[in-house]
Amino acid sequence: MAKAKKATKTVEAETTKAQSTLVPNLFINDHTFKTGTTVINIGIKLPDFIDFLQNNKRVDKNGSSWVNIKFIPSSKENRSHVPVLDEYWHKDAQSLADDVFSEDFEKESRAVKNKVTA
Repeated sequence: MAKAKKATKTVEAETTKAQSTLVPNLFINDHTFKTGTTVINIGIKLPDFIDFLQNNKRVDKNGSSWVNIKFIPSSKENRSHVPVLDEYWHKDAQSLADDVFSEDFEKESRAVKNKVTA
């Protein structure tokens, strides 16, 4: 088996046609038995995978660390899915919410003020 590429490699996601970061050292295969039951096998090569997690973690407002990974169906015969880093994350979600709230509050205040002065 070939050695895994560094985390900087990007792959084109088949479903979104967007560039994504390949999650290294994470291998996904599925096996369907005659009964119809499908088992998903995940292999993780340590410690490189742990380093990837540490380098790509996101910390939420409660201080919890998260890494989101998407599993995209693979067209290759030896892998059922390709793991890619899910980079959709609003680091400033709270400040964005505060901005929207203050804009709405200002609009409401102006409307009330205009009604009072009219």
